[in-house]
Amino acid sequence: MLKTIAIKEWHMVLRQHTLIITLLSVLILSGIAAVGSRLQYRQEQQQREVANRAFRLQWEQLQTNDPHSAAHFGTYLFKPLTPFSRFDSGLDPVTGSSMRIEAHVRHSMATPPLRPADAYLRFGALTPASVLQLFFPLFLFFLCFNSYTQEKTSGALRLQLIQGATISNIIQGKTTMYLGIMIALLLLSMLLYFPVIVHPRVLLLLTAYTCYAAIFVLIALGFL
Repeated sequence: MLKTIAIKEWHMVLRQHTLIITLLSVLILSGIAAVGSRLQYRQEQQQREVANRAFRLQWEQLQTNDPHSAAHFGTYLFKPLTPFSRFDSGLDPVTGSSMRIEAHVRHSMATPPLRPADAYLRFGALTPASVLQLFFPLFLFFLCFNSYTQEKTSGALRLQLIQGATISNIIQGKTTMYLGIMIALLLLSMLLYFPVIVHPRVLLLLTAYTCYAAIFVLIALGFL
């Protein structure tokens, strides 16, 4: 019975073209975020390499009488970038990614001054993580919207109950189908950021976002 309901729901989704619209929207937005994050990653990596070479040259050309005096002159260190930095910059835009080191002085991470609009810009930066955290649930709501109530108002729900299905079977069948679509969309989106999903951290990240997105699927089917 669950398989029959899931197949019926699959045909309904294809007939209404909601899956195609959702798929194209997710892939286009994910592709834009992936390309933008990679370009920003390369730009930041080049800037850090140039800065590291400049500070290294400055350190080598430093003329002091002893190492202690050189340590008081100080230099700068930069937080290294990882492949996961392309996916989510984390707290770097807020906490900073460079720090000055100097003898007998404890410096904190250097952060740019916070302007009134910065909080909104940092929160709204289009990154792969922000797409999955903010926009992906909206696409899931659009996909699952009116799935149960439409059948109830049109009379299709009563026909299914007459044929032997129960409310629990109908909800479980719909949930199974939409969770399968959600996992497929999530895999396609993740493949744009990580072409080969074999790293343990990537698998853990995929599992976390699967659980995160599944919550919105259950909410959409339960309340819409």
